[in-house]
Formats: sequence, structure tokens, C-alpha cells
Amino acid sequence: MHFGLSSNAQFRYFIYTLNVDEKTIFANQNINMELTTLIGYAAAGLTTFGLLPQAIKAWQTRQTKDISLAMYLIMVSGISLWLVYGLIQHDGPLIAANSVSLVFASFTLYLKLKHK
Repeated sequence: MHFGLSSNAQFRYFIYTLNVDEKTIFANQNINMELTTLIGYAAAGLTTFGLLPQAIKAWQTRQTKDISLAMYLIMVSGISLWLVYGLIQHDGPLIAANSVSLVFASFTLYLKLKHK
């Protein structure tokens, strides 16, 4: 504390510094939350659209013999559960990514089952 200040003044100074630090902490948390959310959306976008080339190729060629049925059954099940989890948690990146991923993976699975 600061010597020469009354205990009341020292207390007020201590509270003031806490408030300044608290504002800085909350500002940093907001920036970190925004950055975290952006990273979440970027990761979601990359993993989601990573399924698209396989879906397009299977649709264009109608060739699915090299696509693993078990893998896509497990993938569609997992994506469905991630979507439910995202809905429960109200998590935007999870909901957005898994909604689109479910469409892409389900479409590839449909083509696999249709063009055995």
C-alpha cells in the first residue's frame, strides 16, 4: 500500500486498482472469446468442407467402391451426436459445422449405398 495515506484512502486506492484490473481482464476475456469463436468457426469450416470433395467426386463418377461404408456410418452417427451436443450447448460453431457436415456425409453415404 501507499505510505502516508489514511487506511480509508488506501482502501479506496486498492478498490480502484481492482476495478481497473477487472476491466482489463474482462476486455482481454472478450478479445479472447472473439478470437476463440473465430478459431472455432475456421476449424469447423475446414473440417466441414473437407467432406465436400469426396461427396462431389462420388456424385460425378458414381464410383463408391473405394469408400468405406463402415467409416461413413460411424461418421454420420458421430456428426449427428456432435450436432445434438451443439444444440444442447447453444454452440454456434458446432451447430453450423455439424449441420453442413451431416448433409455432406449423409449424401456420400447415400451414394455409397445406392452405387455399391
